[in-house]
Amino acid sequence: MDIKVSFFNEIMEVETSVGTYTVPLGHCIYNISVGDWLTVSSFFPDLNFSDYQKDANYILEKCFSEKDNEKKVQAYLWCDEQIKSHNGYSECITKPMVLPDGMVGMLDTYIVHSFSAILFLEAMYAIRYNIPIVKCPNCKQFFIGHHTGVLYCDRIFKNGKTCRQIGAKKQFADKVRANETLAKYEKIYQSLYYKKSKAKDAQEKAELTEKLTLLKENRIKFRNGEISDENFVDFLDEFSNTTN
Repeated sequence: MDIKVSFFNEIMEVETSVGTYTVPLGHCIYNISVGDWLTVSSFFPDLNFSDYQKDANYILEKCFSEKDNEKKVQAYLWCDEQIKSHNGYSECITKPMVLPDGMVGMLDTYIVHSFSAILFLEAMYAIRYNIPIVKCPNCKQFFIGHHTGVLYCDRIFKNGKTCRQIGAKKQFADKVRANETLAKYEKIYQSLYYKKSKAKDAQEKAELTEKLTLLKENRIKFRNGEISDENFVDFLDEFSNTTN
């Protein structure tokens, strides 16, 4: 199999003997992962796409299950290694093209030797263009969002409600809980700060300063997600007992 695959302005274009398959980045690999390969199969009539469904899901899990920037880089390099180790393509040509908005972009064209190589290349470019392929934290399935900040999909999950509707309630509850936690922190902090301002000697003042530092350090860890809401509340309760 020698197929020409081009990437340009978040679009993938695959030229076969049957015709040209054009699709937004991420949609080919996603559609195959969910068993929706009717369109792409018309351009590859000799392929059994059920053979590629497991591979597509594995690539999505490997490349898009986390949003951490370092993990994105690792996923990109992993795709590149997979293609090179299997001799996935023999040629890559890059040339400038004028975008619809008048800006100049780059057209990358590959000659690939397998359909798997197309999936790996698409994943690489989806990472490069930050295409919002997201693993829904509710139903644990992948979907393609409308923007990079989306978290939950629109699948019906329970009692006629979508994951997005359920997720919105969860996010609101988490925000309320976090606000309550921070209010508790602020009350303890202000009380301790007041005690420090009324300290009778340098030793007492130093001890209270040390406790304030510990309190603030754990607040930063909570804000950065290094400790959970539950663990931070436990810390605040224990801390409050030692300062009363």
